[in-house]
Amino acid sequence: MEALKSTKEAAEAKLLALEQGRTQEQQEQSSVLQELADLKSTREALEAKLAASEEGRIQDQLQHSSTLQDLAELRSAKEALEAKLATSEQELQRGSGALQKVAELQVAKEGLEAKLVATEQELRDRSAALAAEAEQRVADLRASFLEDQARHLELQSTHATLTATTQDLRQQMTAFIQDQRARNQSSGQSAELGEVSTRLEDLRAQAESSRLELQVQLQDLRTRAEQAEAVADELQESLMEERVWRERAERECRRLEDDMAALEELRDPLDEPPDLGLAERSTRPQLPSAEPQPDLIGKATDSNGDAERWDHAGPHREDTETEEEPLLPSRKDEVSACDGNSSVEDLRRSLAEVRKRNAELQKRLDARPIVYQFAPGDGADCTDLGAEELGGGDDLEDSAVDEAGGNPGPGGPPAAAAGAGWRRLGRRAARRVVRGARLLRRQRHVRSSEQWLRRITHRILQDPLLLWFFYLHLLVLWFVEIRRHTLARPASCS
Repeated sequence: MEALKSTKEAAEAKLLALEQGRTQEQQEQSSVLQELADLKSTREALEAKLAASEEGRIQDQLQHSSTLQDLAELRSAKEALEAKLATSEQELQRGSGALQKVAELQVAKEGLEAKLVATEQELRDRSAALAAEAEQRVADLRASFLEDQARHLELQSTHATLTATTQDLRQQMTAFIQDQRARNQSSGQSAELGEVSTRLEDLRAQAESSRLELQVQLQDLRTRAEQAEAVADELQESLMEERVWRERAERECRRLEDDMAALEELRDPLDEPPDLGLAERSTRPQLPSAEPQPDLIGKATDSNGDAERWDHAGPHREDTETEEEPLLPSRKDEVSACDGNSSVEDLRRSLAEVRKRNAELQKRLDARPIVYQFAPGDGADCTDLGAEELGGGDDLEDSAVDEAGGNPGPGGPPAAAAGAGWRRLGRRAARRVVRGARLLRRQRHVRSSEQWLRRITHRILQDPLLLWFFYLHLLVLWFVEIRRHTLARPASCS
């Protein structure tokens, strides 16, 4: 690429030099042609003068003897003019050679331009091929990563099964030994003791072979985990490159998004069909789950698989299907896999390092501008009512306050009791007002109005002209209001 660029720059410099030489030669040629025209006019004048002098000389030859000297001078001038004409013809031939050279340089310039066009086309083809190859490589890496993850899960399940089988064999061996000891103590037969020892050796051999197989599988699992870490690193790098390309595509799509946002602002929010599923999900209280969840990359989705949606005026969400897949298995599988052998601690350390790297990448993703991190439904807009909706929140809190010293008891002064009662009523009224406000915000028309206000605010933040206009109109309103109060104050005083 650098060699082609340097060749292109050298060719362009050469073409510029040729163009300058061509202009200089054209100027010289025009000056030569001008001199030739002047020489021709001078020659014609001299020839006319020579003819006139010849006629005068013939007429005055007998009268004036000095005309011979003039004739000699005229002949010398004629010879000088002929010599000058010869030199001008030579210069004209030289100029024609220069013109031919300029034509050759023009042909060479056209060839270089064609070569440059072909080189640019070749570069475009190479870049397209490299992009396709990179996309194919990313797809292959993703497929191999998913396959290694499936193998990892399968090996963990196999390890858990082998661990359970080993424990069962140990329990059977212990029970068998105890049974045989009881039989030996009761009967004392040596043949049965030999059979028992033989069976015990067989069980020990089976346990040893199972342990060796388990160690081999754990070693294989460790190598696969290291390969999975390498593949995960490569996938993270490819994801970063894809995000860069996606941001470039989003910049091109924002114009269409602005047009769509303008069209959606013209629509009436009340004409949209009711979304009963969203209202039911918003009014349903959500309790935290005690079951450990797998680590995710990106934003999590709800139980129906519907991700939290952005407004139409905001930027597109990133590819959540690839980011929300669990990179590592859940902690239950890790605990069941780690019960068998202490050598799995190394694997757990490597998994912890992978999680640490994923956490760092998540921090980098969260370091983006705050406008592009959270959807409009995040934060306090979708909070649950919690214990206040489940019932008993008012009574529990009031009783706790009374026990802390808010209730003076039956023997206290009536003023303190009345004050505690009024405080209780005030707290309950405040809670009911807050609950009513939250329930009101969950109504469909209120949510539509909030979404409309968010779109307007986002549009103002994106457009500097609208931002300046918004603050200027606020300043004008404040100025008008202050002036009105200032003018109305003397009238009220009078």
